[in-house]
Amino acid sequence: MTKPGRRKLDKQTWLWTDHVRDKFCEKKQYHAFLIEKTVDNCQRYQKAKKEAKKAVASEKAAHYADLNRKHESRDSERYIYRLAKTCNCQTEDIEKLFGINDENSHFLTDRR
Repeated sequence: MTKPGRRKLDKQTWLWTDHVRDKFCEKKQYHAFLIEKTVDNCQRYQKAKKEAKKAVASEKAAHYADLNRKHESRDSERYIYRLAKTCNCQTEDIEKLFGINDENSHFLTDRR
């Protein structure tokens, strides 16, 4: 849930595989070492940061390659409609489906 006037952030949960998580954990461990601002710690942090970026980039490339392969297949039209339907269902208001509140915030209809 976001606050009014702020943009909703997409967390991209499909991106967080075990390999990407491991790289980010390494990056965070080296980030803790930066408290001691030495050259060696800084170089290790830069190396961990580059590896984490490469892991994210390779995972995104693999995901989008799979997505493009699905779009180029014979059933691409059906897949596009299914994708649009899931996006629409995710943006619908939940309370609209379950019930209506009166002025005292009591449900006029029960949940299904």
